[in-house]
Amino acid sequence: MRPARFLSPRLLTGLLALALTASAVVLVAEPVAAKHPRLPHHYGATIEPLAGYEPQRRCSPQAKPGTTAFANLLLRTYRSTRSLGISRACSVGGTSEHKEGRAFDWAVSANSAADRRRVQNLMRWLLQTDRHGNAFAMARRIGIQYMIWNRRIWGAYSADSGWRPYTGSNPHTDHVHFSFSWRGARKNSSFWQGEGRNGRPSLSAADGTRSVRAHPSSDTYDLHDSPDLHDSPDLHDSHGSDIAPTRVPDGVLLDSRTVAQRLGGTWTAGDRRAVGCPTAAHVDASVVHRTSVVAEGGSSVRQTVAAFASAAAADRAVDDARDRLVGCGWSVLDPRVGSAAVQGVAPDGTQRVLVAATEGVTVTLVGSGGRPADRREWAGLADLALGSACGASAHGCH
Repeated sequence: MRPARFLSPRLLTGLLALALTASAVVLVAEPVAAKHPRLPHHYGATIEPLAGYEPQRRCSPQAKPGTTAFANLLLRTYRSTRSLGISRACSVGGTSEHKEGRAFDWAVSANSAADRRRVQNLMRWLLQTDRHGNAFAMARRIGIQYMIWNRRIWGAYSADSGWRPYTGSNPHTDHVHFSFSWRGARKNSSFWQGEGRNGRPSLSAADGTRSVRAHPSSDTYDLHDSPDLHDSPDLHDSHGSDIAPTRVPDGVLLDSRTVAQRLGGTWTAGDRRAVGCPTAAHVDASVVHRTSVVAEGGSSVRQTVAAFASAAAADRAVDDARDRLVGCGWSVLDPRVGSAAVQGVAPDGTQRVLVAATEGVTVTLVGSGGRPADRREWAGLADLALGSACGASAHGCH
């Protein structure tokens, strides 16, 4: 399979959608000069205003097209980076745009000099003033409402304040969190639609929108240079609290209703006995783990969520799972999700598995039978399972 198709933004969850059905993939090295994404259009002076704050108000975790397109854009541009998911189950944590499919967690490490450069380059591209004098131009065109990275938050609704301290329970040192306005999430913003008759922004800088300025300048964005501000509500993470890795909460496991919404059919609790190669032996070293199984006819979906003492231990569990799958003759690949992951397909094609680690937690999802065979629906289910794993992590969710 050609890498270009593997990365197609038309798929439900980009990389994951094809990875769950492919047997091999060739990863192309990230170009040294890859500093920012390519533009899908050429833009004039017309631009939408900065996004206001639109918090989650209902639960609709299906990944929205603009969120998916932006995630794929980053993964295609920075080819050594990974995804921590878009969707989150309604029962995990509190208010979050992940539950409306309009937030994306980009897996990069604040402890990596290379990743810090990638983030710096991306932020400069998103927040710089364009040639028409539009401040924060790309963030406005894409529809970004806020971003969190390495204990800092930037909000479009308070853009003049720049990057401010963020004191939420999750420090966001292993990923950048992007939340999108509904316009951006639906892919209706000018970045994707251009400025033609069918994609013209509803407001321009000349339409009476509030004046904005680049911070701290039009071409420099120091992520560690935040002004000394008084405390405000959006500096705190109200979406989750510290959860010691001693239990796996009920909501972290996908229930029959959630699986039915994704795959169709009528699903009920199934037999928990493991069948075939993808057992949960790789979680034996975990602090705690739980398993759920739902079934419909001859199909089943088995999920095991395990919390480990450290992120390194969770990553090692993925390696153990990969070794077992290879030993069983399964086709395996790295779908570039989580901090480490392996996806496998059985030799006869009747089973597929995703084992992914994120923040010291592993998610093992095994699909058997005909229902999970649809690659896009399975990809959406896998993204939801991965995005919900934060409920079992020590840092909690955002």
